[in-house]
Amino acid sequence: MVEKYIKKLSAHNVLELATGRGATSAYLAQRHPKIRFEGIELSHAQLSLAKKKSKKLPNYTPVAGDYHDLSRYADDSIDIVFVIEALCYSTQKSIVLAEVKRVLKKGGILAVFDGYTTKSRSKMTKNELLACQLTEKSMALDIFEDYRVVMRTAKEKGFSVVYNENVSDFILPTLRKFERWAKAYFNRPLTAKASNVVLPKKLAYNTVAGLLMPDVVSQGLLGYYITVLKAK
Repeated sequence: MVEKYIKKLSAHNVLELATGRGATSAYLAQRHPKIRFEGIELSHAQLSLAKKKSKKLPNYTPVAGDYHDLSRYADDSIDIVFVIEALCYSTQKSIVLAEVKRVLKKGGILAVFDGYTTKSRSKMTKNELLACQLTEKSMALDIFEDYRVVMRTAKEKGFSVVYNENVSDFILPTLRKFERWAKAYFNRPLTAKASNVVLPKKLAYNTVAGLLMPDVVSQGLLGYYITVLKAK
């Protein structure tokens, strides 16, 4: 999807928010050596891995930073911004969207791949709400925001929606695989306890999301969307 708009806009500068280990930007940079790719990342552990990848790619530069503050980038300087499964961690999306709008050239693209609630929390049953909350906490997430609310915020910040698709059905096979792993963990308490001694606690926390995600997604409580926004 990102590559599609790189070609469509004849892009020169691409910025990835929350670049993580740099896998996606490094892949794109390798395929498009004449285009400048940058990635901003808050985690120093992740950033160190991205920097290792960038050593072999002169057109990819990962830097430390918070995507709520893009002051290092000039106004109207970026053709494409994209973010994969990380915008959900912001509880101040209006700030992020305003910053992205500022740095994008007119007609520039913001591509977002992320999860949201697709059913209003006020209409959820007690168990549905609990399942969503447990999933959020398991993923170290404050809250999955309502997709419609996020889109309204994007429009208020000067974006128009040029493409959006609920691709939840396509991720279910992977979620089912995670569910099997989580069940194996919970069905073997002695093994789980031993694993907890040597593995990071966050990995154990993730098993709760692994167990619940297939159901909250298949029942329409949470959805995974690809969204492309254009700067007006």
